[in-house]
Amino acid sequence: MTKDGNRLVVEVQPNHIQIALELFQDIWFKTEKDLSFKVSGTLMGIKDVISKAFPNGNKNYEFNVKDMRKSLRAVSSTFAKHINTLYDYNKLERTGGTKNTGFTYKVVSWNDGDSSVKRFQELIKTINSL
Repeated sequence: MTKDGNRLVVEVQPNHIQIALELFQDIWFKTEKDLSFKVSGTLMGIKDVISKAFPNGNKNYEFNVKDMRKSLRAVSSTFAKHINTLYDYNKLERTGGTKNTGFTYKVVSWNDGDSSVKRFQELIKTINSL
């Protein structure tokens, strides 16, 4: 670590970056099987409702939490917790709304996170090649 004026400059080796990424891998890249049974069931239910409404595959469909909860006949408080968990694990993306009027979401993870895991592995390979 060196001081450059008012800044501290830290030199980082590629293996340091790789270690940091591997430490956070379990947090960043959860698959549906890593989620609790009930939360993954909620995600599968949301995907089913969207798939039935758009059989030709509208993967960018945005849904309102209230309407989706009614479609799934879920308990309000439980469904809200599941939506928050899915949002925290990047399975859903918040696309609009407010806390008072309700948020709209869309499903990000249609293929169980395969693409994010592949991107992570490619990133590790790139770091190793440095």
